[in-house]
Amino acid sequence: MLRCENVTFVYKNEEGEGRKVLDNINLNIEKGSFVAILGRNGSGKSTLAKHFNAVLIPDEGKVYVNETPTDDEKKLSDIRKSVGMVFQNPDNQIVATTVCEDVAFGLENLGVPFDEMHKRVDDALRAVGMYEYKNAQPHLLSGGQKQRVAIAGVIAMESECIVFDEPTAMLDPKGRKEVMETIKKLNSEMGITVIIITHFMEEAAKCDRVIVLDKGKIVNDGTPEEVFSKVDEITSRGLDVPQVTRLVNLLKKNGVGIKGGMLRTKECADAIDALLRERQN
Repeated sequence: MLRCENVTFVYKNEEGEGRKVLDNINLNIEKGSFVAILGRNGSGKSTLAKHFNAVLIPDEGKVYVNETPTDDEKKLSDIRKSVGMVFQNPDNQIVATTVCEDVAFGLENLGVPFDEMHKRVDDALRAVGMYEYKNAQPHLLSGGQKQRVAIAGVIAMESECIVFDEPTAMLDPKGRKEVMETIKKLNSEMGITVIIITHFMEEAAKCDRVIVLDKGKIVNDGTPEEVFSKVDEITSRGLDVPQVTRLVNLLKKNGVGIKGGMLRTKECADAIDALLRERQN
C-alpha cells in the first residue's frame, strides 16, 4: 500500500536554515494492515504521515502509494483519493451545516453523480454508526461523534488507506472509545489499511504493528508485544507503555515469576491469579 525508500525531509526556516525531520526512512506498509506510529514530540511522526498522501514531498528518496510515486503531479488526485487523512481536531474538518452535507463535501468536489453520492454518504454514515444523525447540525454533536463524521467523509471517498493523526487527542474517554472502536471496525470489517499516530499506548496496543520514531529515524518496528516488552528502551525515548505492561515489568523486576510482554488486563489478571494459586498450594 505504502512504501518509503530512503526518505529524508528537511524543514527550512525563513533564513533558509534547515532542520532534518526525517532521516533516511525505509518502510513498507501492507494493504489491510493496522499500524501505530509512536514518537515523542518532534520525532517526525506527523511529518512522515503527511508524506503518505503527498501533503509533503521528500527532499531525498521516494514515497510510493500503490507503486505510484507521490511526486507525480499528474497522479496527485488518485494518491489523495487512495490515502485519506483524519486530524486531531474534528472541528477543523467540519465544513457544512448538516452531517450528510459534510460527508458529501469531498464527493461534490469530485463531481460524483447525485445518486451515487447519496448512496456513498449513507453507507459511510452507517459504517461509523452515525446514520441516525445524518440531518443533525454538526456543532450539536459530541467530540467523538464529530470525529466519526470526519471519518465517514474519508470513507465516502472510498479511500483504501486512512491515516489518523492523533484522532482521539482532544476527546474524553467515552469519545476515545467510540472512535477507536470505529477505527478498528474499518480495518477488521472493511479491510481498510489504517495508520494511527497516537500518544495513547493502549490504542497502539490494539494495532497489529507498532513503529517507533526518534529524531527522524525508525528505532523500533514490530508487534505490540515485541515493541512494548522493551520497557526501559521505550521509556528512555520519552514514551510510555500500556499500564498492564508497566505492571508486569515492575513485578518481574521485583522477582515475581511472571511472563513479560503482556498487553491486556484479563491476560495479566489471569497470570497473577495463577501465581497466587500456586503459592497457596
